[in-house]
Amino acid sequence: MTAAIREAHARDLAAILTIASTLPWDKTRYLTDALANGHAFVAEGEDGVVAFAVWNREFFSLPFLWLVVTEPHHRGFGIATRLLEEFERRAGPGRVFSSTNASNATMQRIFERFGYERCGDLDLDPGDREIFYVKTARS
Repeated sequence: MTAAIREAHARDLAAILTIASTLPWDKTRYLTDALANGHAFVAEGEDGVVAFAVWNREFFSLPFLWLVVTEPHHRGFGIATRLLEEFERRAGPGRVFSSTNASNATMQRIFERFGYERCGDLDLDPGDREIFYVKTARS
């Protein structure tokens, strides 16, 4: 599956919210704000937007990837990997951070494959700890 990565636009909100509806929690307001503030980018395939990512520098003024979501039937084609690469490109040199739930083994493998190291965890979602990652020595 070929997907082009690009900045998200207001016209992408409906597609982003549809993809986000696969998550176990409602992120409508968060995603609307992220899009309005220029903190989102998307992967667009032949069928339209198939994935999105949200990042900013609100984590101690450091680049943090808050969310990566791919439509379920587009998973396994490397789209999340491409979004992670785009995040790193946009963040520039230095350390970058992200996190995922303990239950998300797929994202943990992606982080580890790309040289991210576990740097802590918190019980933010009871019963499903949030694992934090950092990647250093980027240029």
